[in-house]
Amino acid sequence: MDPHHPRYGEPGAIYGQVYYASAAPDNETNKHTRPMAKIKLTISRLNPTQRVDTATKHINLCAPEPPDTPPIPNMTAPVAALTTARDAAKAANDAYESALAGLASLKTARDNTSADLGDALVQFIADAESASKGEPGPLQAGGFALTGPTNTPAVAVQVAQNLALSPGKMPGTVQGKCAVDPNAIGYEWQVTTGDAMTGPYATSTHSSGTKATLKGLTSGQRIWVRVRALGRGENGEGPWSDPATIIVP
Repeated sequence: MDPHHPRYGEPGAIYGQVYYASAAPDNETNKHTRPMAKIKLTISRLNPTQRVDTATKHINLCAPEPPDTPPIPNMTAPVAALTTARDAAKAANDAYESALAGLASLKTARDNTSADLGDALVQFIADAESASKGEPGPLQAGGFALTGPTNTPAVAVQVAQNLALSPGKMPGTVQGKCAVDPNAIGYEWQVTTGDAMTGPYATSTHSSGTKATLKGLTSGQRIWVRVRALGRGENGEGPWSDPATIIVP
């Protein structure tokens, strides 16, 4: 112990008239310290995929593969925690995106089969009206709701007009279109690869409207198509249209 400096050797010491403590803040130094930088990142604006990508970017940069040195010290534990959270979020997001992609194909299948069912119902109604000859008793017994007076005579449909063909959206398909017959409840479409006039023709599809997609055709082959309107009662089947031709795409 120095009698002239009683606190000499302690954590703090007096030099001259000022007492310095080793734990005391260095006000002069702190006064000139630059403000701490802040990270600009708004997490709430990121969707799940962007959050995974953002986390992955910072994990890779803050925990590089040796011998590279991490740019920020003491980040091992935070990087590990972020990696665990990132992996869980990525697994859940991947599962969601996979299910979402499957929903699109399921919707397409639903819409296509629903359209086919609609066409089948149109043909079923036409067949029921033709087989019953428009008699209300059998039709009502079959569970059909009848429109208008039950003794209204059938109205004949006309020859389908303005038949036009165009390439379909998929290979082996053709789009057909004809003019509207106000008395028609549907249309029947037939195809042949033989003679345009004598065929033989085979029914390709039925449609509730004046447009139809003819499927299962051979690409590069010339086909002939005809269509007829389907009405109600005894006059349910109209005359066939003039044939139209196209080479299947």
